[in-house]
Amino acid sequence: MYIALRYRAQYYFVIVFQLLFFNIGTAKELNVAVSQTLPPYVLPESNSGIEIDLFREAMALKGYEIRPFYVPFARLSTSLKHEKTDVALTLQIDPNLTGVHYSQPYIFYRNVVVSLKKRQLQIDKIEDLKQYSILAFQNAAIFLGEQFHNITKTNRKYVEIANQQNQVHMLYLERVDAIIMDEKIFHYFRQQEPEQYRKEAINIHPLFVPIFYHVGFKDEKLRDAYDNALNTLKGNGRYQEIINSY
Repeated sequence: MYIALRYRAQYYFVIVFQLLFFNIGTAKELNVAVSQTLPPYVLPESNSGIEIDLFREAMALKGYEIRPFYVPFARLSTSLKHEKTDVALTLQIDPNLTGVHYSQPYIFYRNVVVSLKKRQLQIDKIEDLKQYSILAFQNAAIFLGEQFHNITKTNRKYVEIANQQNQVHMLYLERVDAIIMDEKIFHYFRQQEPEQYRKEAINIHPLFVPIFYHVGFKDEKLRDAYDNALNTLKGNGRYQEIINSY
């Protein structure tokens, strides 16, 4: 029994040594366009976040390292036109954007309406939003469907801003009736607020369907490799571990 265990340990040591030795300097590098501000999905200051970690681990399985660079969310798709860009994260399929190979959906954002519980706002359907002052994320009127878009055109108290941390702060200051943003992003920024606000009870109104996003590649074979690696992460549980870690 002891001899068998010893030889098994030696076998695994040799395998690990070979992997480490022969892979030194062989990893290929990918230039990846990433949105500037999407915590906890993207955390530029540490080159991490749900999306970056998922993509990094998936491509590592295929022998690639990634080099993220950060652009405004609205420029992600057009960044693929630059010759030095290999990949762009957080894309929706655009039939007008040629030469892009889209991955399977790899992440979804669940946008919700958030209000303070003490206000007791009656928000059960999208139509209810027309009577309230709303602060939404940039381009929400485009992303959240036709019915919502029509309401934004008639509600003079509807505003969109790029800084989502300010959305949360304005809600707690009671400058607006409600805000609209992804639920994970809200909880991330809520933790940055003063303790008096963190203790404030809230209501989450799940009025919108999830929005699924894809990774865009210039190279079709690279896209296929990524899809394969992503399925591996989902199969071994690592995909959900990364999401849960945030």
